[in-house]
Amino acid sequence: MPNPTLRFQMTASGGLTQPMADRISFCGLDQIPVPCRAQVRDGVLNIERPANESGRVLIPYHVPDHGEMIFSTGTLMYRDRPYLLEVELARGKVNQIRNQLSDWMMLGLQCPEPVQASVRRMIGEFARGVTAIKSDPAFAVEQSRRALALAIETADLIADTYVEQALALRHRGSPQLPTWLSGRLPPRMPAPPIAELIQTAFNTFSVPLTWRNVEPQEGSYNWDEYDDQIAWCHSHGAPVIGGPLLWLDPAGMPDWVKNWARDAEGLAAFACEYVSTIVGRYRGKVAMWEIAARINSTSAVRLTEDQRLQLAIRLVDTARRNDPDTPCVLRFDQPWGEYLAQGREHDLTPLHLADALVRSGLQLGGVGLEFNVGYRPGGTTWRDRLDFSKLLDMWSYLGLPLHVTITAPSKPSTASTTPGAVQAVPQGSAWSNDMQAQFAQQMLPLLMSKSFIHSITWGQISDGESAEFPGSGVLDEFGRAKPALAAISHLRRLHLH
Repeated sequence: MPNPTLRFQMTASGGLTQPMADRISFCGLDQIPVPCRAQVRDGVLNIERPANESGRVLIPYHVPDHGEMIFSTGTLMYRDRPYLLEVELARGKVNQIRNQLSDWMMLGLQCPEPVQASVRRMIGEFARGVTAIKSDPAFAVEQSRRALALAIETADLIADTYVEQALALRHRGSPQLPTWLSGRLPPRMPAPPIAELIQTAFNTFSVPLTWRNVEPQEGSYNWDEYDDQIAWCHSHGAPVIGGPLLWLDPAGMPDWVKNWARDAEGLAAFACEYVSTIVGRYRGKVAMWEIAARINSTSAVRLTEDQRLQLAIRLVDTARRNDPDTPCVLRFDQPWGEYLAQGREHDLTPLHLADALVRSGLQLGGVGLEFNVGYRPGGTTWRDRLDFSKLLDMWSYLGLPLHVTITAPSKPSTASTTPGAVQAVPQGSAWSNDMQAQFAQQMLPLLMSKSFIHSITWGQISDGESAEFPGSGVLDEFGRAKPALAAISHLRRLHLH
């Protein structure tokens, strides 16, 4: 019996290619992204799922002047007649915006007339299209494209309004917000003039005590670099975020440990010994421990989800025995679960995995989220700020402080022949220094506006280090400041201590 198939009629100008279709995912009523088989053939997008279940389809789609973004349809049932792709993408986005605005207005958001007018135009364009589906499908598609472009602009207006009012409300209680704004220190500290600029931008620093670099050979530790970095932070009165201590990926694990990648017990024993050693050494000098990162997504170790949970619990318990007074955090990357659509064997979304850890009684001091926006693979495809806000609000239901790590490119990627190499994906146009600064100006205030987000870390200060996500630093490879550094400094002066 053939698998049930959702069909979408496309137009030649829609621009949905097979590589884009390969990144489509399906969400059932449980909201878990699951693999599906998507094929573009003869102007029709066919999406096969093993089960005959209604749900939403998450589709990358290019909108002129805005670039490629992820859009969600509404909940669709299986039927023989194809859906019109643009109509369903516009329907999903328009409904999302209306619902989000309604929720925020119920909480007290004041919606100015320009925003209301933009919402009316968006709804009007979509309504003219959707009522013409049977009589003039081409007109319905064209109107839906216009509605989709207006929806993106309207979402930006609503996000600006929300951020402005939410920050104003937070500032009523405190002229300077207590949020940590952190930067991940490079192996070599910049020269004094640039170091002073960094100090004006960040009030906290992340020292990456990565297992691979600290213990390159079993029992042989490199302390000097990290001793110097922590001493430098203390000399400037900046709290230190230590870690992540354990990255469950090839870049974070020592080569000598990889022989144990299939042995859950052996890997846990070595990892706990490392955590015990490093936490014992820097106890009292670190304000927060990031114990592990990417425990949800990595394929570097062949551990089941249950084994990952048990490893995380043992690592946190080890850290707390050695330093019971310092909060411990576990970090999850790709929080939308993009990796779940790639056919890997996972049963839990990132949020469900975190919830399982919280329900286990583990004494976590917070949960970390990692967004590497604009990169592929391993990154986050661009979504608008309403999507980010909704996701962050969902994670806040865990009842723990959130600690967000975020990066974005400042330049296009050079051609690479390395299989699976991380590339910066163009967003409308190729990434640039100014686009990176604009991203920081828009995204960081949204994060600051949410009181449950206790720290924000820019994932890389300098491009001079061997960077996993190239071009994401606020200093270039020659140590020169980029516009993003000035943007971050300005935001700190406006909002933080």
